[in-house]
Amino acid sequence: MSGDTDGLGGPTTRDSARIDRLIARVAAAARELDVAALPDEIAGQRRFVAQLFDITASLLYRDGLLPPEALMRRLLAACGAGPARLVPLDWGRAHFVHQFWTREFVDALAGVIAGAVGGPLVEVGAGRGDLARWLGERGLPLVATDDGSLLDGRLRWPRGLPAGVEPLGYAEALARHRPAFVLCSWMPLGEDWTPAFRACPSVRDYLLIGEGPGGCTGTPASFAAPPGWRGAFLPAVSRLGLTRNADRAFSTSVYHFSRAAAPR
Repeated sequence: MSGDTDGLGGPTTRDSARIDRLIARVAAAARELDVAALPDEIAGQRRFVAQLFDITASLLYRDGLLPPEALMRRLLAACGAGPARLVPLDWGRAHFVHQFWTREFVDALAGVIAGAVGGPLVEVGAGRGDLARWLGERGLPLVATDDGSLLDGRLRWPRGLPAGVEPLGYAEALARHRPAFVLCSWMPLGEDWTPAFRACPSVRDYLLIGEGPGGCTGTPASFAAPPGWRGAFLPAVSRLGLTRNADRAFSTSVYHFSRAAAPR
């Protein structure tokens, strides 16, 4: 595959034509799955949809590039509302992905962080480090950290943490780097790391990405701002986010928390 892009890190015109054809094939295969009746027919057709989705998503993210939001939305929409709607969820689990990052989302997120940051930047629970790398390409040098544990019932990364991700849990990352800004994407369900963020004296801001209150990220308390902190839901960024979960309409929630200024 050629390494050429459109100049913005997206697919070439040639790739776009191929992606268009693949998305159309995903949609057609999903419709066939909707009307399949026999168990073997259903299972085989679902595998076919999953194979087409994998080919298309891999092309969209080839060489570590970011796809445009519109193309990713079209691929997700092609799975329809029937049995194929779960294919993106399965693909995400297989590839250790909780969100389908897009160029527009990362650009918007970079703008928020750049407007708030006043010191070291750390991402906790960074997983593969993809988001930190893409933000770094936009002039925001985040330190990516992760303790190496996995969600979805798996305990460790199959081949160890990717290069560029420091093997630190969130508490260790706070203690070592003393960040001014903490980025946390897809905090594990049922865990709340935010008290540790607020207890770190250097932290002035932290930003949470996930499904928000009631979703599969953190706890309801994770998204509340206690005394001494201001919290804000960021609709302009959130509307650009795409999860792997069709039951949440693939929607992402982004919240920004800032330490309140001491009264004079």
